[in-house]
Amino acid sequence: MAAFLPDAVLADGFLGLSFYGDSPGVAHSVQTSAGLQNWTTSSVTLSPPDANGYRIGSVSAGAGDRFLRLVVSF
Repeated sequence: MAAFLPDAVLADGFLGLSFYGDSPGVAHSVQTSAGLQNWTTSSVTLSPPDANGYRIGSVSAGAGDRFLRLVVSF
């Protein structure tokens, strides 16, 4: 089960969230916030699924304080 939980990634100047995102009928979005009040997807880069179905949503680590969350809908 732990293999399917989101995982934080910090590399190459980016803060990211890695997650399994290749399930039919399930939509995923990664949102970012500077203060946990207002959330947006506007500065988030979302990768396509890799060969194992994992995706990474990332933001620049140099953009000041940042929080990430995964939103799942079906």
